[in-house]
Amino acid sequence: MNFRDAIFMIAAAFCVVLPSEVLAQTKLASPAPAPAPSADPAITARAKEWLHRIQTGDIDRTQLDSKMDSLLTPTMTKQISSTFGPWGDPVAFTYVGKQTILGDNTAYVFHVVFKANACNEIFVLDKDGKISGLQLPAAP
Repeated sequence: MNFRDAIFMIAAAFCVVLPSEVLAQTKLASPAPAPAPSADPAITARAKEWLHRIQTGDIDRTQLDSKMDSLLTPTMTKQISSTFGPWGDPVAFTYVGKQTILGDNTAYVFHVVFKANACNEIFVLDKDGKISGLQLPAAP
């Protein structure tokens, strides 16, 4: 595995599935951010869908760009779902904001609260609407 192309850290407190060049340009929100003024309901629905997919290991590869498809291996998927699956359904899902990165990718940040944990989900889409990055680091 080439760590210059991807960063993979799977543990109970930190999970990243995001090309490194995307991660380098993405800033995390504070642990308890104020909601952003407007959220695209379709993007919010997809981010929630993908949180659930990550938790259950039900990956729809047709939604991933080619790089993410190759990075999100079956072994990686199993590790991620075993980490985040036990967290259960979110009790709050708050849109924090978005930023354009690498020219044609948009990173959407959501603060997700679970019964016993919280994290910021960064959901990155390319210009064609394919998922080009996903990050789920646990909030402190």
